[in-house]
Amino acid sequence: MNSSYVVRKERCPECKKLGKDTSQDNLAVYSDGHKWCYSCKYTEFPSQIEFFKRKQEINTEVDTKLPFLPLDCDVNYPLRALSWVKQYELTKEDLYKHSVLWSESTQRLLFPIFGDGHLIAFQGRDFSFHMDKPKWFGRGNLKDTFNILGTGNKLVLTEDIISAIKVSKCGVMAMPIYGCVIGRERFKRLYKLIDSNTEVLIWLDPDKRTEATKEAKLGQLCGINTRTVFSDKDPKEHSFVSIKEILNIS
Repeated sequence: MNSSYVVRKERCPECKKLGKDTSQDNLAVYSDGHKWCYSCKYTEFPSQIEFFKRKQEINTEVDTKLPFLPLDCDVNYPLRALSWVKQYELTKEDLYKHSVLWSESTQRLLFPIFGDGHLIAFQGRDFSFHMDKPKWFGRGNLKDTFNILGTGNKLVLTEDIISAIKVSKCGVMAMPIYGCVIGRERFKRLYKLIDSNTEVLIWLDPDKRTEATKEAKLGQLCGINTRTVFSDKDPKEHSFVSIKEILNIS
């Protein structure tokens, strides 16, 4: 599971300028180093030096298969990347909140996953306009990563990270499976992670109904309360209102 969690809360510097946040708890400090104000949306990310140090620390590990983020990562998102997320009703603040980074050298929007104090995987969306480059690019064992977002008594499994981010804003948990296959081993691990009362909904893209049905049956065999969700569009292409209606969220 993504181990980025709130380690403490402190006073937001931007709220402080306005004489607000006198309780000194608006700014959440996360274990991966970034900070997020739930009031004014002020955000801080680990500096370039911290990312470099993390890379050097990873390089001393026995497991040399751990991924490295490009050293030019920052949050200076180009307009074309912001326009892309905007079509799904997401904002720059959503990118901040989920530690999304931009790499100018690779021309990718990067969605990192941190765990145990280091980067364990990331997925990048290409914006280079090169037809020969894949639209999505991944490093690390994404198929074995439990990147659960949001809170609630339902867990929605989606194909991609953008769908998971959007669905998680609707009062449920969401987790990208980075494809359309979950598999027995991942279901077994999920069984140990979630509460027994949690309903697991498999909501894949419209062309993956057969795969969704097959995976739902497998989840049930593994002891999980699993069912499928079908719609005429990808989860991320639905409005927030539509998502809540489809998932029966009040």
